[in-house]
Amino acid sequence: MKWFKVLVFTVMCILFGAIGACGADWYKADRASFAWEAPVTYYDGTPLPSGLTFVYEVYTKTHPGGVELAHGTVTTESATVVINEGEKVYVGASAAYIDADGVQSDFSETAWSDNPADCLDVVFGFHNLKRPGKPRNKRRN
Repeated sequence: MKWFKVLVFTVMCILFGAIGACGADWYKADRASFAWEAPVTYYDGTPLPSGLTFVYEVYTKTHPGGVELAHGTVTTESATVVINEGEKVYVGASAAYIDADGVQSDFSETAWSDNPADCLDVVFGFHNLKRPGKPRNKRRN
């Protein structure tokens, strides 16, 4: 089977607020919703035939080059992942197609929100500002 890569990773974020920092757009959320476009070519640039069904693996990582955490697969061009309290994450997706005989290809390379080439030059991530636990041992006067 031919390898292919997700060519365009567009962003349509559902969020509550934005925080700009460190060259990336950070969006405040405890659940990150993001979307992408279906691939249109194989890795070598050959057009994909019409009528293919796609399945996507969804990932997060806490820093560029960090450990990838898989969040399962989806069959639509969007996903929502839960962000732990106090955590900052980048999101990613990889694609595989299913042909008319029901045979699934290998998954593509992952397109990441921290890679400008994968997300139209707009690097972004999500930040859950909540911190675990409450302050303790406050001194009383």
